[in-house]
Amino acid sequence: MIMQLGSSIIVVACIACGCSSREAYLRKWYSPNSTAEDRVVAVSKLVPIGATKPEVEQILGLHGSWSHWHGPSREFQVENKALVPKPTEDYEEWTLEYPISGGTVALFFQKVEGRPPAYRFVRAAIRRPLEISPNGRLH
Repeated sequence: MIMQLGSSIIVVACIACGCSSREAYLRKWYSPNSTAEDRVVAVSKLVPIGATKPEVEQILGLHGSWSHWHGPSREFQVENKALVPKPTEDYEEWTLEYPISGGTVALFFQKVEGRPPAYRFVRAAIRRPLEISPNGRLH
């Protein structure tokens, strides 16, 4: 009898831990006190790779902005103490961006061709605005 009761308590505790872990990440995602880093970690735990945009919005909310970033890309190399642009492959990014204090949490999606095209989650990152310091350096 005691053995059965002990097993039941362990099962209930394991179930509770699974729920509380997800709930803890949801609290981190929605908390105004969470850092950008906390939110990116929460996304990595809550959103599976390959999730669709509607699936992500169901988890994280509808307050994100859908963005399409595309165009030519350049790498800069130093030659004779000067930055010289070198063309690279054009970029195309689809993001779902959630505003936070000091920037956004950007969820990157890969476009999957089809009719209509689908978009699958691949990674999350922090976007912060560029700042120029008094000495002319970007931060």
